[in-house]
Amino acid sequence: MRKTYSAKQGKTLKRHDWRIAIMLAAAILIVSTIIGVVLMLQLNKNNGTNPDGTPVITRSIPNPLKGLPLYTDPSSNAATQATAWRTLKPAEAALMDKLAAQPTARWLTTQAAIDELPAYMQDAAAKKSLPLLVSYNIPLRDCGLYSAGGAESENTYRQFIDNLAETIGTNKAVVILEPDALAGLNGKRQDGQPCLNNQERQMYYNLLSYAVERLKQNDSTYVYIDAGNSGWQDDANEMARRLRKANIKTADGFSLNISNFQTNVDTIVYGNKISSKVGGKHFVIDTSRNGLGAYENKAQPDFNWCNPPGRALGHIPTTTTNHPLVDAFLYIKYPGESDGTDPDTTKCFGGPEAGAWWPDYAIGLIERWPQNLQQ
Repeated sequence: MRKTYSAKQGKTLKRHDWRIAIMLAAAILIVSTIIGVVLMLQLNKNNGTNPDGTPVITRSIPNPLKGLPLYTDPSSNAATQATAWRTLKPAEAALMDKLAAQPTARWLTTQAAIDELPAYMQDAAAKKSLPLLVSYNIPLRDCGLYSAGGAESENTYRQFIDNLAETIGTNKAVVILEPDALAGLNGKRQDGQPCLNNQERQMYYNLLSYAVERLKQNDSTYVYIDAGNSGWQDDANEMARRLRKANIKTADGFSLNISNFQTNVDTIVYGNKISSKVGGKHFVIDTSRNGLGAYENKAQPDFNWCNPPGRALGHIPTTTTNHPLVDAFLYIKYPGESDGTDPDTTKCFGGPEAGAWWPDYAIGLIERWPQNLQQ
């Protein structure tokens, strides 16, 4: 016999069901909170890694550069060289055209370089493309080596950054802050003496932090603090500590592999480790010369980075990387510009002074460019 219920009993049952649902929801919330706390404690215990060893990404951050077209300078070294060779060396000119077609960075090392920037920015804006700028003027730059120089004082550097920010204004731009500065904080000169004393190291943190704050006052300026490369300062914990002291929380992210040759695979592994320790910040990679990876200079192991032979262009510049933490592959170091010169040719392989255009080296990079990295 089918059992029936009165309307009163039905209302009682509905109220009863709601009580059960509320109690279940509360129980689920309590259990979820407990699990979350336990996981957080475990992650902290594991020093920023999951139990399986993969890096922890603490939050999801969108790529601010995704889909933005990068600016190609029509007056670049490669473009100028291709024009000069068009009649006398047509085959070499055709190769140089391939490099000239790639977006590359403009390095700013003096106030004079900023004074020349407005026309460059105007051309990029007119072409609705994103210019890539490198601030490379921190005092005591490069530990007195081949790229030595920089601003004369802290105040001079702050003024340099102020002028850069004002010149960029409301235009879109990517700014890479001070290649090698953080990675070389504890470096030593060739005579074995420290590059920087404690006061000077703190000055670097203060200046980088100031630069980030000032540049980020422009809503359309994307700032990445340089963090060296996986073959130099390979301790991700230490590099993350330095980035935090340099105000990474305010920056868009950090840059890796500038003027170096580490592969994208190795660089992404390194970048993931750093990112997991700085709040999931993204990074950009200099792929300008890493198409065949790093070189082993057996005669001078400390100079693997200086004009190594047999290298190649890397992945074409793009802001669509198909990697959740990599905002862009970029040609930050201009391919074909020398890393430095030294009387001992086993160190820099006969290259001209740092930053000088070396077309023969550029041609070699282009000739060896892997086909799968050209698209």
